[in-house]
Amino acid sequence: MTLEHIARALAEQGIESLALTKAQIAQLAKDWQRQERAIARLLRQVGDEGKCRGSDCGKPIVWIKTRLGKPQPLDPNGEPHHATCSDVRKFR
Repeated sequence: MTLEHIARALAEQGIESLALTKAQIAQLAKDWQRQERAIARLLRQVGDEGKCRGSDCGKPIVWIKTRLGKPQPLDPNGEPHHATCSDVRKFR
């Protein structure tokens, strides 16, 4: 989840801004990084690692199976790769 997703989720709940200290922001960043590493470890355990075949992309991806059994590429942070791929048009 990106900061934009978090901001949108907070706005949907009526929270437009937060007053945080530098220490709180630093702690949130550490927690965020820890969670991203945990997500990456989990994805490596349940999915198959690979690289995007997009000629302009080539980023690492993890293939998982959806509940319907269809393959889906994810970025190592768990975000759907089609949302970040610079060559997404090639695959549509």
